[in-house]
Amino acid sequence: MFSFNLTGLGTSWSIIIDTLRPSNPTHLYSLLQQQLVDFEAKYSRFLSTSQLSQLNNSSSPSYPLSPDLLTMINLGLKLKSLSHGHFDLNIATQLEDIGYDQHYSFTPKTDHHLHIPGTYHLKNNRLIRRGQVKLDLGSLGKGYLIDQLAQTLHQHQTPYFLIDGGGDLYGTTKKDLSPWRIAIEHPFDSNIAIATLSLNHQAIATSTSQKRRFGSFHHLLDAKKHTPVNTILSLTTLSSSALTADAAATALFVTPLSLWSTITQHTQTQYLALDHQQNLTSSPNFPVKILYPS
Repeated sequence: MFSFNLTGLGTSWSIIIDTLRPSNPTHLYSLLQQQLVDFEAKYSRFLSTSQLSQLNNSSSPSYPLSPDLLTMINLGLKLKSLSHGHFDLNIATQLEDIGYDQHYSFTPKTDHHLHIPGTYHLKNNRLIRRGQVKLDLGSLGKGYLIDQLAQTLHQHQTPYFLIDGGGDLYGTTKKDLSPWRIAIEHPFDSNIAIATLSLNHQAIATSTSQKRRFGSFHHLLDAKKHTPVNTILSLTTLSSSALTADAAATALFVTPLSLWSTITQHTQTQYLALDHQQNLTSSPNFPVKILYPS
């Protein structure tokens, strides 16, 4: 085994490669770390110079998009429709109002009031919008980046690996073709595993209300109700791509249970959810071994 430790998007990253040593590891490490830096520089809403901030701050009703932004926003719009608007990328203003802003003030605005979100769609590689549209990619950006890192590893003849981006993971297989065994931690105690599963060219992503909390608020908002969701403690998804797993984890978390089957069917994802009563539920035939409560 060979591993890289990286930093980006406000978290620590680990990439485990199932080989004694990749060819030219210094070059590969530099490429992967630069991808992290470049992605954050382009798509973080916390950086005023990013492409995303320029889009959000532009007054133009028609804005040209890069291929990366097109892919991410297109999936966001699909999940907005499937969730009946409970999931929406157009949530940056709501997050800023509760204190999750560029300055990480974590202090809700005293003049906080209900914003009426604008409408937006894609046409000819452009974002067409009307009204207030400020996008946040926190619900799917990390997953998209994990998929990009996986492509880089494959392109550099590194076929067996596990990428861990702060708890969101993508794994191929090990060199002997056995799967990577993964534990899902309890949101209150990282030393407790609530379940285990195997990754075989698959990704998992977890959304939890116990991270990025400040006062009575956290970052997982129901965009339709304009409030944090407090019925779920954590929700983990399994999918063939990290982008889909990441986006679906957030979409399911903020969407009423009655719509979960629609979202999982259309995105081909499976889930494991822990609610506030410490009850675990999962999608049918989810290949997970439940360990909690022991």
